[in-house]
Amino acid sequence: MIAGLVWIAAICLAAGPAAAQTGGAAGGKAPLVQEVPAAKDGSRPATAPAVTAAPGGAPGGMASPQRVDAIFEALPPSFSRNVVFAADNLHFVPIKTQKGTIVLAWGGVGAGDAIRFSAAMAAAKPVLEVQFYSPGGLLYEGMKIGRIVRSAQLATRITAGSTCASACDFMFLGGTVRTVEPAGNFGVHMFSDDSTTALLKDLETMPRSVDEFNDRYPKHAVKRYEVTSWVEHENARDPNNKVSEKDFFQQGGVYKAVVDERVRDIQQYSARTAADIALFLVEMRLSLRFLVEFSDQTSYGMRYLSAEELRSYNVVTN
Repeated sequence: MIAGLVWIAAICLAAGPAAAQTGGAAGGKAPLVQEVPAAKDGSRPATAPAVTAAPGGAPGGMASPQRVDAIFEALPPSFSRNVVFAADNLHFVPIKTQKGTIVLAWGGVGAGDAIRFSAAMAAAKPVLEVQFYSPGGLLYEGMKIGRIVRSAQLATRITAGSTCASACDFMFLGGTVRTVEPAGNFGVHMFSDDSTTALLKDLETMPRSVDEFNDRYPKHAVKRYEVTSWVEHENARDPNNKVSEKDFFQQGGVYKAVVDERVRDIQQYSARTAADIALFLVEMRLSLRFLVEFSDQTSYGMRYLSAEELRSYNVVTN
């Protein structure tokens, strides 16, 4: 348990926006769970993180609130990498310092998180820095949050032992001052467009009847008599190898036309997504070589950039 951070966050949340400001961790940074650093070959840390307590733990027996309002939360008592990676949406923990507020944003990037993030930043003003600990999630939601960060001129940080990967990268890149601490993990991989995923899923299940096929693919609708005639002909030709309407779509040229169309759609979506990412990188003054870097990774793998690569691609600014 990160006792000190839970205690500080609990006090700030309980006192509300007008609470007296307290000192945070050394250097104004929120202490986080210590995750095993990325291996030199860029592979994902495989072991569970060790928990590091902040200076001056919480008083014995003090219970931290689990949910204070619709925006801010205290850290869970058993906060760990597994908890972060299992969360479907972002959670926000404000840490008051003498100069302003540091906001820890942890968890997956889900639908509606950009709106919630914007509300959290407004409620926590003045915000000095946003610290991200996230495995990623929805790509376009991450880019929205990155643009909110840039519009507010906020600094971003990945603390030692934390991970920011996939869609989280784009949230982090919105920072005007971007810091990845030693043993902080910045992971990249090929984007997985939601539309592409939906199209692939659509092709996984073969239509089983004329009605189902025509409902799913009205542009390629077939006449029932054509399918019935084909089924009757095939069954008469080989009575020992019975076929059905489903086989018509699998063996005929009709379903191939649907597949070809879906492939073209996927290519179009992928090209558009790549263009949107390139535009985002230009807005954030990032090297477009970064786009090539994560495009070389599969969408199911992850590579963690070295300190030299982070500087080379202008991912970090200091």
